[in-house]
Amino acid sequence: MLVSGGGLRLLDSQSGILGCLAQNAPSESAEEIDLTSGDRLVLYTDGLTEVFNQSDEMLGVEGSRSGP
Repeated sequence: MLVSGGGLRLLDSQSGILGCLAQNAPSESAEEIDLTSGDRLVLYTDGLTEVFNQSDEMLGVEGSRSGP
């Protein structure tokens, strides 16, 4: 996720499971992103998106985008 200027942008995965198989990683970046002062790059695993809320609903990627 890229947090920039008060907004949040989901970035697409460019490979398979990180560190699992060398051939899953692309040899070069498929997308370039310009970062400015104050931008935040948020890296996460499925452990963040598979959390359940008080209603027993899985957070998911969309749920991780919203605040409390």
